Amino acid sequence: MPARKKKERIMKKIFLLTAMLLAMAGSVQADNKLTASNVKLSSGEPPELVISMENDIEVGAYDFHLYLPDGVALVYDEEDEDYVYELSSRHNKKHQLTILYDETDGSFMLGVADPSLHTLKAGSGEVLRLELIATADAVPGKYEGNIRKIWFAESGSSGVDVADVAFSIEIDSSVGIHDVSMNSNGTNYYTLTGLRIVAPARGVYIRSGKKVVKR
Repeated sequence: MPARKKKERIMKKIFLLTAMLLAMAGSVQADNKLTASNVKLSSGEPPELVISMENDIEVGAYDFHLYLPDGVALVYDEEDEDYVYELSSRHNKKHQLTILYDETDGSFMLGVADPSLHTLKAGSGEVLRLELIATADAVPGKYEGNIRKIWFAESGSSGVDVADVAFSIEIDSSVGIHDVSMNSNGTNYYTLTGLRIVAPARGVYIRSGKKVVKR
């Protein structure tokens, strides 16, 4: 791994830990919440899970755990070595998102912080978009996703406890990736409909049973 990327990874983890420590410093009850959009996965482009925030305080940092049902995952970009996401314009340009997989409970731990301590002003609206994809063990049907362990860290030393969030995830019967994902040749790329690609261009593909993004 290049030294620059390794350093960036270390710094992102430090930012996440900073956010968590701020959140754990105290607990204040307030009228704050996250909401998440319902999602439908099909054989087309990966859908986006849209997360919004209502906050009546200035938020210095926030973190939460994302629980996805079996057969659903976040899209991972091999070249950037990071998950595919987009922070909204409510954030300062220096805000950074760190996503880590928590093996203890099978969730994704997400934390947003700004090392220069800029805050999200009180208000409401979209804060984050995450790309989702069906995995090899996806089974068509309707499922529930959850966001738990939500903390908003104020610009001071206290934190705000926020209620859990539930949203629905539908896997459409058109998702036909099972046979392709079982191919053992890790050098092959396939489209989401099962077509083998020799020289993949930009887009989302299946490789070694995982969804990858070529940019």
